[in-house]
Amino acid sequence: MKPEARILTQRSYPVNFTSARFLLLPALFIAVLCSAVIADEQTAHNKPISTIVIVGNEVTDENVIIRELTVQKGAIPLQEELDESRKRLLNLRLFTRVDLYLVPQNEEADILIVEVTEQWYFYPVPILTMRERDWKKWSYGLAVTHSNFRGQNEKFWAGFWFGYRPGFGINFQDQWAGDSLHLTTGFSFNKTTFNHRTLDFEERHLSGSLSVGKWWNLYLNSDLILLIDRISVDQDYVSYMRSGKETEYLIGIAGVLRFDTRDLYSYPSRGAFIRLYAMHNGVFQKYNRYQQIDLDTRMFLPAYSTTFGIRIFQSYLIGSVPVYRLNYLGFGERIRGRFYEFWEGRNINLASIEFRIPVIPVRYFSMNLPFIPEAYTRNLKLGLNFGIFADAGIIWTDPHEYAMSNVKSGFGAGLHLRLPYIEVFRIDYAFDPNWRGQVIVEVGVSF
Repeated sequence: MKPEARILTQRSYPVNFTSARFLLLPALFIAVLCSAVIADEQTAHNKPISTIVIVGNEVTDENVIIRELTVQKGAIPLQEELDESRKRLLNLRLFTRVDLYLVPQNEEADILIVEVTEQWYFYPVPILTMRERDWKKWSYGLAVTHSNFRGQNEKFWAGFWFGYRPGFGINFQDQWAGDSLHLTTGFSFNKTTFNHRTLDFEERHLSGSLSVGKWWNLYLNSDLILLIDRISVDQDYVSYMRSGKETEYLIGIAGVLRFDTRDLYSYPSRGAFIRLYAMHNGVFQKYNRYQQIDLDTRMFLPAYSTTFGIRIFQSYLIGSVPVYRLNYLGFGERIRGRFYEFWEGRNINLASIEFRIPVIPVRYFSMNLPFIPEAYTRNLKLGLNFGIFADAGIIWTDPHEYAMSNVKSGFGAGLHLRLPYIEVFRIDYAFDPNWRGQVIVEVGVSF
């Protein structure tokens, strides 16, 4: 029996910008406060740097390290600049540990020593991935990855997987192409098969992307992306396709602008992150013509040894949106306390706050393992933090659905274990507004 296409995806709704504009104010507030995070009280050394010596980079090219430093030869360094340089190198995710220290050359100048411990870059890796933050949705397979191809911080990944959303893919990214031009390039190709999240039919996707971007300074970069997706369904489900055919295409162009001053991407304690994503789909097409606008703003403020973090995420879909491109709360974006529920719509507003309190500061250890080179098991980190959090969000399609009665919320606390390679392992206990509790176990920082 053929299903009937739902009215939800066949109408075009205006975005409620009257209410959304007030949610843009925190993003502007965060942007203004960025300078306060960067311009802290600063401690200067009294001699300029005459030479920079890099130690431990057996694979990584020196230029990859030099371009991340905020201090250069001839300058009198601030201690804060040395700390920022160390964390910028850690953000490359090429090293398990980075240390910077000054050694006197003579009475007039110092030598800057940059000592790095490289991690394991190239290896076949079994795929065991939890999808959509759901422990019931696992993919398993095999991949080959190189996180430092040619020693230039180029990322290559190719693999195949089974289980949830089976398929195969290949991905390449060069974060510094053209040297003096400061360009970035990338491409991806993927084939996946999966059931629609809320409807009982199978989608088959064959997708690819090409991107080119530019670093404008140490904190600001942009990308222009060409997106192509070929979607196929069985004949019985063509009523869900706007083209009225078993196969249709999405061809889009997207622009991305990022501003990022976070100290550590894996577990920030200070800085700001703003990402604006704008996409137009329907290039050379009469159907599936729609726009997507996302704004993700985050701020991290240190207070003594603790960190206060805030995130505001907004996503808007405008135009003729296909049923397989709707927004969801409850998959990639979730409300802790109502973690295992989901809601469907066009537009999302989501806010989160979190206090992070160190219990055991990060320490480093080394170990010997069979068949693994010793260099890749040295200076492995271990630490523990305690976190207190609250989330609130709303998803809507019709403007009248944008109401306080439709806001979903939750709160709780948890432990954040700092580990090598996976960075963070979290165990949270969250409550909904009626004090119903749930355990949440995840890999990675919440935001």
